[in-house]
Amino acid sequence: MKNEKCYLLNEAAKMLGVPHYRIAYALTTGLVEEPPLRIANKRIFHDDDIRRLAAHFGVEPEKCGNGHAATSRRGRATGKTKVAACAD
Repeated sequence: MKNEKCYLLNEAAKMLGVPHYRIAYALTTGLVEEPPLRIANKRIFHDDDIRRLAAHFGVEPEKCGNGHAATSRRGRATGKTKVAACAD
């Protein structure tokens, strides 16, 4: 986790093109494993957490810094702009 980028819930939601409340629901109901780190009672997501959420919601996080729209597993555009999902 050294030099790994950290994300808050809203940032993770923007990356995945999924509303933040859907991520929160999946986490609180146990559909997806909670991220191991919390600071001031806020979830801190790392790249592995983002990939786990992407697999659950059927989207693929884009490579670093390309800013293309998020796509579903079937290749359909979600209409949401995606932020880089990892840090180089």
